[in-house]
Amino acid sequence: MKVICVGFWKTGTKSMSKALTDLGYNVYDYAEQSFLLRSLWDKFFDGTVTDDDIYQALKDVDALIDGPTIVFWEEIYRVFPEAKIIITMRDEDKWWKSLKGMNDKFYSGSRAAILKYLLLTTPTGYSFTKFGNKIVRYGFGLEADNIIFSFSW
Repeated sequence: MKVICVGFWKTGTKSMSKALTDLGYNVYDYAEQSFLLRSLWDKFFDGTVTDDDIYQALKDVDALIDGPTIVFWEEIYRVFPEAKIIITMRDEDKWWKSLKGMNDKFYSGSRAAILKYLLLTTPTGYSFTKFGNKIVRYGFGLEADNIIFSFSW
């Protein structure tokens, strides 16, 4: 583990991920974390994770960005104290506008109906939805049966 990026989504995380990848780093962005590190995050969520679990799961990963990392970065840094921390930031009004725009794009209109159907009725979609809900609940203390579709803008 060489780099831990702890900025919120919509603060340049995709650009940072591409830059680190272009520099030759093995980067785990949200997608990789969601699918390849699920058992590690589940241990974080249920409070059973150990330093050895973290080390074994992340020893071959060069950089983490987005996803659960923004919630658990301190625990990861404790295991990999030589890692550099990068915090990406953005003006809050521009950040909110961008986040709202992303959510409006994905969660409104006909595209939203298809996405909701796939997220709730396919095994991968259902797993992805539950995972996203856990991140929001754990990281931000929000409670809802289905947080992904509970936002009201």
